[in-house]
Amino acid sequence: MFGNQRIHTPANQANITDSTPTNEQSSPTLHLMTNNKAKQNDKQSKNAEEKVKWTDIEYQKFKNIKILKELIPYSLKEQEILLKKQVERNQQRNKLIGITCNGNWVDIVRTALATDSNLLQIFLEYKEPKGTYKNEQIKKYMMVQNSKPNYQEDDNIIQGNRKIGLKMILHTSMGLYLNDPLWNNGKRHWKINRILEEIYRADKIGIK
Repeated sequence: MFGNQRIHTPANQANITDSTPTNEQSSPTLHLMTNNKAKQNDKQSKNAEEKVKWTDIEYQKFKNIKILKELIPYSLKEQEILLKKQVERNQQRNKLIGITCNGNWVDIVRTALATDSNLLQIFLEYKEPKGTYKNEQIKKYMMVQNSKPNYQEDDNIIQGNRKIGLKMILHTSMGLYLNDPLWNNGKRHWKINRILEEIYRADKIGIK
């Protein structure tokens, strides 16, 4: 009736129970592997936390602004006077010191003074997009893709740099890769449009 199936009698059941290893009888090697895996997970978790602290805490924008303000506690007009003297001094230097910063004139002046740079690579500014976004990276991406150029900041650079002569170059890669399609449904890739637009803006500002 039961074929080849084995029917466990109470005696057989007892034997099975006795032969099954308990937690106390499990292999020391198994314990070691479990502990090593737990330690590895803890280490990975700790490394992830340190990475978050490094990028999101140590380099928050408001802290950078605070540092620059503490290093240069002057009005913008006084900062521009200092910057003009620095530009004149840098003309005699053999080595080129450069740094990348935002396309905001106040930040440009403070960053150039704080780093003693004679060349700045800058990003052009765009107006803040409306709506809420999951993180800052998505917000910046949408700002460049869909928002309007901040021509007010462009004009601030023109007016502010008129009597100073600070050298600036444009950073405008837009994250464009070699395998990105140049055309999409008969329309030019938006990154290409933005690059061409920024080159036009940079020419008006006097950026190379």
